[in-house]
Amino acid sequence: MIFLIRIVVIVSLALACPLAANATDKAVTIQKNDAANSAHPGEIILGIRDENVMIKEMVGSANLELSVDMTADSVVRIASLTKQFTAVAVLALMEDRQLSLDDPVSLYITNVPSHWGTITIKQLLSHTSGLTADMTPVFLRFKDEFSPEELVGLFETAPLTAAPGSKWQYSNLNYWILGLIIGSVSGKPYVDYVNERLLQPAGLIRTRYGDQRDVILGRSTGYEINASGVIENARIFSTSIGYAAGGFVSSPKEIARWYKSLSGGEIISKETIELALTPVDTSDGEATNYGLGWYITEINGKLVAHHGGSTIGFTSYFYWTPTPFTFAGVFRNWSDESGEPTKTALDVYTRTICMD
Repeated sequence: MIFLIRIVVIVSLALACPLAANATDKAVTIQKNDAANSAHPGEIILGIRDENVMIKEMVGSANLELSVDMTADSVVRIASLTKQFTAVAVLALMEDRQLSLDDPVSLYITNVPSHWGTITIKQLLSHTSGLTADMTPVFLRFKDEFSPEELVGLFETAPLTAAPGSKWQYSNLNYWILGLIIGSVSGKPYVDYVNERLLQPAGLIRTRYGDQRDVILGRSTGYEINASGVIENARIFSTSIGYAAGGFVSSPKEIARWYKSLSGGEIISKETIELALTPVDTSDGEATNYGLGWYITEINGKLVAHHGGSTIGFTSYFYWTPTPFTFAGVFRNWSDESGEPTKTALDVYTRTICMD
């Protein structure tokens, strides 16, 4: 499976600081690259509060065959963390008055299937469009190269699973369509618009579309670990199937920088960020606990945004609050049957907010 189907139960959490995180705890940086750790793929853990790096743990290898250590600058596939770049690109176009979140898909995509016609941009962003989550047409051809139009076209005949707006269901298809809309509205390919409008202003130089054929400085190798603990090079798949839902690579350090820029209102306004981090309800008033590109959880009375990314050979998860700026993320260049490091990231978030 290329992109894991995500089932997330969101609740209000009350986190108590662990006994180990008391007033005497200070920021910590750990580099573990002894013989045992260097024989395992890598993991980067970052915990940042305000301007302070509270936790920085670097373990294992970015490339086992070449004995290259994993660092916070190592480039990894971020999979569904791409969706937040896509969401912010849409919100930037909204701020520039080039589209409205209530606009239907049919306004920007020609020859749209009739059953998609009333789906709005907001419903795509919030996964309430009713579009299918069944990615079988992609999984059956995961080594094939697709144009964005061909990728979306694989699903044109798939029936809706619910009336638009009536049900929450996570689907990569929502964000593939948003990629087409960004290109249509901006007059530029999706990747070019994101680079010019978001990445360059944020000073991100290692964040980009992650084509397998490109030579990318600092790129980590991905690994799969089977149930017996055997480490193998990750299977090759077409990066074209990631597109606007999962096609980007970045480094842990740059993802943290990205969220610092968003928190400061440097890319889109703080008011728009607040809108994006407001949970969307379905048309019958049911809470989804998902905003416009992020899961939203209440932790200790504060709304916290979070999301994960998983693909063959790479997994990640982060928690983020804009004010006061807090970021906790876990990034791995390996995947196994345990999925995304959600719990580890939450533990890092707890340690980060509790440290002195």
